[in-house]
Amino acid sequence: MNITIIKIDSMPAPVKHTCPNIDKLIKGINQALKLCRDGESGYGEPKDIFSEIHDELWGMDDVLEELRQSNSSLREWGEKLENENKNMEQEVGNLFDTCELQKEEITDLKQTIKDLEDDLNNVLLP
Repeated sequence: MNITIIKIDSMPAPVKHTCPNIDKLIKGINQALKLCRDGESGYGEPKDIFSEIHDELWGMDDVLEELRQSNSSLREWGEKLENENKNMEQEVGNLFDTCELQKEEITDLKQTIKDLEDDLNNVLLP
């Protein structure tokens, strides 16, 4: 019987922390919304406001695509761990069953030894 042991630390998360990217997006979106509110309130020149909004939002699609790829990698990693977990649960169940069978065999062997000792005593001590 082969027992496979997988250490969780041997399966590190496939992506770096994504919170800084999310924080960057939130900050940029909030800044763009502030600029929109300023424009609605009549502050600044529309062309300047649009330019600033454009600058705030520029490149966010790339950051979002990175996050999408990170999420995909994390999902695949999680699914792999889930499958490993199911396999380990099955293996634990199999080992438990094997252990129960071996306990029964030990009990039977103990009885066989006792019976043989009794037979031997009957032969040696008539």
